[in-house]
Amino acid sequence: MAIPTPIQTPLGFACPSTSSDASVPCVLGSFSTGSQASCTPCPAGHSCASTTSLASTPCSSGLYSLPGVSSCTPCPRGSRCPDASVEPVACTSGEYSGEGQVACEVCPAGFSCASAKNEPELCPVGHFAGGGAIVCSACTPGYTCEVSVAQTHIDIATLTHNSFQYMLASLAHSSAQPRQLRPLAQSAATATPPPPSRTAQAEHTAT
Repeated sequence: MAIPTPIQTPLGFACPSTSSDASVPCVLGSFSTGSQASCTPCPAGHSCASTTSLASTPCSSGLYSLPGVSSCTPCPRGSRCPDASVEPVACTSGEYSGEGQVACEVCPAGFSCASAKNEPELCPVGHFAGGGAIVCSACTPGYTCEVSVAQTHIDIATLTHNSFQYMLASLAHSSAQPRQLRPLAQSAATATPPPPSRTAQAEHTAT
């Protein structure tokens, strides 16, 4: 009896059965170089444009791919992708990231980051926040919130009218952390009176 001639499975196909010449085409994300019982998955961290070649291209920075995927995917917003061959890692609380980032950024002072997927939001008037804040905090009564790293203490008992107006204007700013300063000005009631003039002294002596 003649021995049948083996049939070679073509490139891009797999032949799962040894008793049949039926072949199965490889899907995108896998490949075969011929005479394979199954298709080979594209390795993680790589893209595989062809089902007939084992050639693969490493993912660029900020992209990733899992085994059996034909192309690399940008790292999603709110995540970081330091390793192109594993799942994206979610940013921690108080951090954020845009698409295609290898690392998350800490929310800057004066801003809030309620969602890691969105850009930082500037604190509204009368509020402040330190670095890595999720929400902005309301300025404490008796303090101003200036555009700095501080919240400024105000002693209302020693404010003149002009100083009080200055305090109100200062409340229209955002800041990052509390800080106490000296009073802005003395009031007329508590201010030290000027020394008498020489003329006044002479008149007082004459009388």
